[in-house]
Amino acid sequence: MADPTAHPPAAGRGRKLPVLFIHDAAIDDFIATMLLVAMPNVDLKGIVIADADCVPQPGIDAANRLQQFIGRPDIPLALSESRGW
Repeated sequence: MADPTAHPPAAGRGRKLPVLFIHDAAIDDFIATMLLVAMPNVDLKGIVIADADCVPQPGIDAANRLQQFIGRPDIPLALSESRGW
């Protein structure tokens, strides 16, 4: 018999896993953004673009356009001041 006091996993039934997605604005990251939005058990809380191997302003512009395209302009989008070396 299952323990009724046991806590379900964070992404258990009816609960969504909160995700903050940090990426460097490469094409695979934009595809991952679409996948995260489509996953029913994920709550995408925000997106941060790190200035690693991208040009920051075009990267944030592309991320913003993608969010408009997928109908999720409500997801917070930020550009990190950190640098990936």
